[in-house]
Formats: sequence, structure tokens, C-alpha cells
Amino acid sequence: TLSKAFGCTLDDTRIGETEAMNWNMGQNMPNPAANVTKVPFVLPEAGTVIFNVMGLNGQELYREEVSAEAGQNELQVNTSDYAAGIYYYSMEYKGQRLVKKMNIVR
Repeated sequence: TLSKAFGCTLDDTRIGETEAMNWNMGQNMPNPAANVTKVPFVLPEAGTVIFNVMGLNGQELYREEVSAEAGQNELQVNTSDYAAGIYYYSMEYKGQRLVKKMNIVR
């Protein structure tokens, strides 16, 4: 088995926790963006998400706490103050963070 071949063990409690935290953050649209972009995300239950935009060096350029309902949501982001280039955006929900890349054009 994998656990014997690689010396790994399976922690059954973590699998259940991961499945319970089934949420998703989609790719920003449009991408590349010019002045405004939208980030879709889905939550299994209502809660607060923390949204960040970071430069390539990891410097936080924008941060917002958003209260969202269970199900499909969308966050509109003003990108008009950013220079053309590549940025990363992340969303954190109940201790889990997802990160994606966005391009901005002028």
C-alpha cells in the first residue's frame, strides 16, 4: 500500500473535515481585466471570507472582509488603480485559502 511504500499514514479525521469545507473560488472574469473584474465563489454555508490582492512579490495590495451567503456569490473588484501586469488574488474561508492568478491590461 502507499502508506507502507512511502511511510505515510492516513488521518481519517482530516478527510471528513476537508469534505465538510467544500467551497470554491473561480477564475476572475474577464481575465485579463482592465478596470473591473468579478470573482465568483461558492460557499457551503453563510460566512465571512477574506479577499486579498497581492503583487508578484507577495505584497498585499488590497484586503477586504466580505459577508457572503451560502451558495453562489460574486465579488466585484476595481482594478483601475493597478498597473498592467500579473497579480495574485486569494480568498480565505474558515482557515482555508485558495489562490489564483489574474492579469491586468491597460
